[in-house]
Order: sequence, then structure tokens, then C-alpha cells
Amino acid sequence: MASLPQKRVSPSPSGQLFQRTGPDYAGPFMILTAKESKRATKTWVAVFVYLASKLIHLELVGDLTTDSLLRALERFSGRTGDPSEIWSDNVTHFHRADLEIREAFARQNVTNHLAEKER
Repeated sequence: MASLPQKRVSPSPSGQLFQRTGPDYAGPFMILTAKESKRATKTWVAVFVYLASKLIHLELVGDLTTDSLLRALERFSGRTGDPSEIWSDNVTHFHRADLEIREAFARQNVTNHLAEKER
């Protein structure tokens, strides 16, 4: 078996957890919508893994759409800081999220904002 890339097994240079992360999903889980209700809703859990140590962060999501992934990523970034690298498998909504994030960087010049934040 081949060795893993160095970036996936080394702590991030800044020391910030979740700097290099990998998202995945667990589920579906059936969750009751209210105590009195017997109606259950199907939900999933977005799992963000810190690649160097396998530490995890969990976010509840309502479906497997790109929009839900982006909202979970926004909540995740708000709690742990912006990741510098996101590694994922080949799932369709991950591809769409990658495209939307790249378009956002191009439209809003987010790169400058992130560079100023690191100073």
C-alpha cells in the first residue's frame, strides 16, 4: 500500500486544528420533530475530520444537497476557523460545492479577506 501524502499526516504549520479537513456524511437518522409528535424526519450528520489526528467535528444537516453542505461548512468554519485545505471523496454534492466555493472566491475576492485575516 502506498504512503499517505505528508499533508494528510502532519499537523498544520499554524497549529490550528481542522486546518486540513475532510468532510463526509453519516446517516440517515430519524429524528422526532417535536416531543408530542410521532412524526420523524430523516436527517444526516456532516462529519468534518482533522486529517492529522482524526479528531472530528459534527454538524446536523437536513439533506444531502450542496446547499446543506455549504451551510454546514459555514457553521464549521465559524466554530473552528477557516480550513486551508478540504479533502473529500468523489460525491456529486462535494463537486458542486467545490465549484460554488471557487466561483465565490472569483466573484468576491475572498482571497484578500483571508490574507488580511491571517495577519
